[in-house]
This record gives sequence, structure tokens and C-alpha cells, in this order.
Amino acid sequence: MAGYDGYSKSNNALLAESEGKLPLSRAITEVARIAGCTRKAARESLLAIGPSEWHHTSKHYNRTDYYDVAAAVRRVHAQPLLAALPSDWKARMTAIRTEHSGHPDQINAADSQLAVEYGVPVETLVSAYYEAWDE
Repeated sequence: MAGYDGYSKSNNALLAESEGKLPLSRAITEVARIAGCTRKAARESLLAIGPSEWHHTSKHYNRTDYYDVAAAVRRVHAQPLLAALPSDWKARMTAIRTEHSGHPDQINAADSQLAVEYGVPVETLVSAYYEAWDE
């Protein structure tokens, strides 16, 4: 969907916004509002995850990073759960993936078992592993 909407942003930027991806300054406000956290915590979450894409904005075709608001909200909500995990949680997740390489059903079952052991939702554990939320 190439092209520009007037002089403010590309059509792809408008599409990204309709999908919940925003420039950092706007994303901070949204994450803080949705997650019920401070703007500082929202900003830290967004920067930890990093931009998910970029788009041209302004009549000068500036490159603007866009951040996934939903992913940042999940990260904010997951932080207290992840802080309580044992220090070897990521190593155990890696071992599961190594042991069951090529067998997604076995990986899913092992992830579920580990999540029950840790007392966290499996989606939170898996997202934290792949999105490197603990770093």
C-alpha cells in the first residue's frame, strides 16, 4: 500500500497505526494508559522490545520507528512474574528446544510443564524467551 496520505505520513504508516503500532512518543502514552503503569515503565518496555518496523513520515520522508503497543503492554504485565523466576529459566527453555528440535508438539508440552512448575502462563514464558524480555 505504497504512497502518501497528504504530507504527514505514508499509507503504510497509517496501516501500522491501525494495527496498534505507533511512534515512540505516542506509544509511551498508550502503553502507560493500557497497562496502568508510569510513562517511565512504558518507555523502558518499548525500548527493551525495540521498534517492530519503520515508516516514512512528514513531507521530508523522515524514517520513523514504530513500536508494537500490545507487545509492550504484555511485557509490562509480565515483569512481576518474570522477576520471580529462578535464574536458570532461560537455560531450561533453551535445553527444551535443543532436546526436542524439530518436534514442536514436544516443545509445547515441555513449555506447558515448565510454566506450571513456575506458576506463570505459558504464553508469558514463551514470549519472554523469544522476545528476550529479561535482558
